[in-house]
Amino acid sequence: MLGMAPSARDEPVRKRPRLRKDPESSPNINFQSLPPEVRLMIWERTWPSALVVEVASRAKLDGDENDEFMVFRPVSSFVTLLQTDFSSRPVESPSPLEKCPFPIALWICQESRMHTLKTYALVQHPELPECAFYFNPRQDLLWLSCDIADDIEGLEELRASYQTSITQFRILLVEDTEWEDWQWDPSSAPALSILPGLRTVVLIGDDHDDNGTLITYCAEEYQERATKYENDYHTFCESINPATSYRLEYMDRGGNSYLGVYHNDVQVQAKT
Repeated sequence: MLGMAPSARDEPVRKRPRLRKDPESSPNINFQSLPPEVRLMIWERTWPSALVVEVASRAKLDGDENDEFMVFRPVSSFVTLLQTDFSSRPVESPSPLEKCPFPIALWICQESRMHTLKTYALVQHPELPECAFYFNPRQDLLWLSCDIADDIEGLEELRASYQTSITQFRILLVEDTEWEDWQWDPSSAPALSILPGLRTVVLIGDDHDDNGTLITYCAEEYQERATKYENDYHTFCESINPATSYRLEYMDRGGNSYLGVYHNDVQVQAKT
């Protein structure tokens, strides 16, 4: 009589060999045992890269009426914006270029939240709390499209709505051609007059050919343009109160800095 083949249950139990601990492997680290300054550095590494804030038109239904408001909103990371031809982007654009996440460190623990709030400020419209976002004045930029840059009524609405928050905008992104139209003077540029906390103006190369295609230059040409803007602005500032002047930066669409003023995670290196 043929015997039955052993089933899986009849198989002898084979013990798995114990894994030997590699003496050179990294030891387990208790996060709370790390020095406070190290923990804070780790939280900072979770912060988002530089983002750009734009002005957009936002509707709110109030009964039978549809009210329109001008609001600030994150449009994209600085990296993404530099890769787009954003000059003609209207305030009526229904959505930003990409979703801009809040700093995750705000929700990890009390230490991470408190440390993050020392750098990030909440920007919130009084009528539209759902449009609130967090802004890092040290690296994030404000960009004002041509639709709003000369709209005195719209700019005054923004100033009235964001009375406290508007002081957090310290870095302004401006196309170099528009900067020339502003004549570098807050008195002749309404967009500059509503930004009391402004410290740095980042100029972006924005030349287009007759077909509307963005023109790019070599590094030497960008450096020449940057130096000219810097010298012209310095000469202009000599005729007014130097204390009211801004630090000037010039960048190309690749994120390269040519005056070494604005440092961020997309900058390759300053050209010399």
